[in-house]
Amino acid sequence: MAAKHSKRVALYLRASSDDQTESLGAQRMLLVRYAADNNLEIVGEYEDFAKSGDSCNGRDGLQRLMAAAKAGKFDGVLVRQLSRLSRRDSMKTAAQIIGPLLDAGVSIFTASHGNLELNSATGRIMLAVLCEFDHAENVSRSLNVLNGQLKAALSGSWIGMAPYGYRVEGEKHNKVLLLDDESKIATVLRVFELYGAGESCEAIARILNADGIPSAKGGKWQRDIVRDMLERPAYVGDHRFNYQSRGKYYELRDGKPVERKDHWLDDDQEKPRITTNGAEDWVYIRDRWPTIVSRELWNRVQRRLERNGQNKPGPTNKTFVLTGVLRCQCGCTRDMYGKFRSGKKRYQCDGCGGWVKEDEVLDAIGLGIQRHLSPKTIARVRRAIERKTSQPKKRQPNIKSLERKLAKCEQRLLECSSDTVAIVEREIRRLRRELEQARRQLRQQETAAPKDLVDRALAQLFRLPEVLQQTDEKKLKSRLADMVDSVHVRTQSKGKGAGKRWPVARFTSHAMVRVELNQHFPGCRAGVFAVGPRDHVVSNQGGKLIVISIPIRRL
Repeated sequence: MAAKHSKRVALYLRASSDDQTESLGAQRMLLVRYAADNNLEIVGEYEDFAKSGDSCNGRDGLQRLMAAAKAGKFDGVLVRQLSRLSRRDSMKTAAQIIGPLLDAGVSIFTASHGNLELNSATGRIMLAVLCEFDHAENVSRSLNVLNGQLKAALSGSWIGMAPYGYRVEGEKHNKVLLLDDESKIATVLRVFELYGAGESCEAIARILNADGIPSAKGGKWQRDIVRDMLERPAYVGDHRFNYQSRGKYYELRDGKPVERKDHWLDDDQEKPRITTNGAEDWVYIRDRWPTIVSRELWNRVQRRLERNGQNKPGPTNKTFVLTGVLRCQCGCTRDMYGKFRSGKKRYQCDGCGGWVKEDEVLDAIGLGIQRHLSPKTIARVRRAIERKTSQPKKRQPNIKSLERKLAKCEQRLLECSSDTVAIVEREIRRLRRELEQARRQLRQQETAAPKDLVDRALAQLFRLPEVLQQTDEKKLKSRLADMVDSVHVRTQSKGKGAGKRWPVARFTSHAMVRVELNQHFPGCRAGVFAVGPRDHVVSNQGGKLIVISIPIRRL
């Protein structure tokens, strides 16, 4: 029988953004000493710095730990205390972290409570108690933070980052806004004056970008950044707090914290939904800060913002089929967004303001696909896939490895104590499932015909021009997402003022042929490979150049 605690363990270290006193170095020293005293062999170390234990998202160290556990690289995880792994409630912690670790045959060791012995009822009860205690502590801390913010806001202290044109000075709960650099102050005043004179948020962003003025974060100005600036009462000297609720557990209502319910972005409660509060829940103090904008200009801008909000067109049943696909080549990082103009659907760029008509883009895609799929291109597609699928024996070593692991676990079952029988049996069942799946994929690989797969995939692409004529826009958007990876547009402005136009100078479309190599050819290497001339001009009608490439993606 194996000696007690003779296990390979991985250390997991985490220091949250609100608890920096418990450094990673201090945790490491404690865990190394605990492992030496309890005959545990440290075979790996994973860490997350400045990460909250209330979420699994963004914790790269935890994700690597889970992947290594599944790969069988260690037998246990050693942490200072359970809260280092998770501060979520017991159900979420068990479902997302503890359960997968146990399924992989990995035990949980804590320096504060030792081996949790989760194969027994006592150990599982202890796990639930510890998780709920840590989670309650997190919720209590959230309440204390919100109470502190409310007290500071009522006394007139600034909370959060300073708006563009200001800087923050002062101690915690006693911070004040002071005017920043004169050039930034002039930019703020210019934004308000331009909007008050009739310019749109998009136009103001283009003007500032053209003048080389960086935004607050040093990047390009966008429509949303300009609008957010126009809605901030700090520029007229007013102090406003609780405009939005961002906390995970509590929000302010009627001047006091109340629990937030049904506000999560997903079922896993990873992030809270940001909600905009009504004026009755604000903390509002007039004439608290140095002003940049006059009260008269502020009121005029707010009236126009309200008027434009009321004049927005109502919801429509029309679907913008190219949303998420169409991008401008001006350098803007955001996709072009759909809007109605003169009764037609168009897509506009936030960066340069250029726009294109939807029907023009769809016609260009269909024409480009028809002209580009020549017999020569199709032959190149087939040759590329055949090269990728020509080595089916690559899967064989993995099957042998699974067989060795299964035999080792079956031998271990005969030697282990009664306390660990359930864990070993669970690992044996998992290995048997993986082995059967690997053998099934190998059989499919040996019988699959690359020619048939390519023929079916290319047949879908050949039908794309016909699909583009479909009248059901929701179905068209779905089919287009399957067949077209992206469409890049370059526009050129002509004319000035009301007569300004944005004729399309060039289309660049990247169509996709989807072949499920992962299912039929599991021996293929991961990645994306492309065939077809990427920069080959296949159409030149009316000054519109269409460039088509056909990447084959391994799904």
